[in-house]
Amino acid sequence: MARAPYNVHVFLYRITENGDKEYAILRRSDDEKWQGICGGGEDGETIVQSALREAYEEAGLPQYNILHRLDTISYIPATEFKASECWTKDVIVIPMYYFGTLYDGNIILSSEHSEYKWCNFQEARNLIYWHDQKNALWELNERLERGILANL
Repeated sequence: MARAPYNVHVFLYRITENGDKEYAILRRSDDEKWQGICGGGEDGETIVQSALREAYEEAGLPQYNILHRLDTISYIPATEFKASECWTKDVIVIPMYYFGTLYDGNIILSSEHSEYKWCNFQEARNLIYWHDQKNALWELNERLERGILANL
């Protein structure tokens, strides 16, 4: 399948027995930077289908997990992706859509990541390299704190 001109990013979170929130942060194998689950859409998929597929491929999540779409959207230069050679010349930047999903199961990493760790919000935010991803994590944490996380 051809690469679609958008990216998805999924943060896994869990609630501990004492009510604390923790986030799974993954270390990329190629550049050692920490992030959530991140990847590109494929032609013919919806954004939600892409997010579920990426979560399955990169961390072994069941594809029936419930996603929570965040309001945060960021943009990445299209030239960051080899697939941009196949996109029309008017594709200058591509959007990144963010999601959160409750998950307390076994994480099975793909070769894209070398390790993961569960962190509280501040530790996770400090580990994440990209500022747009920090913003999305902040939004997820804030929605959990306020109890206003909507299901798709």
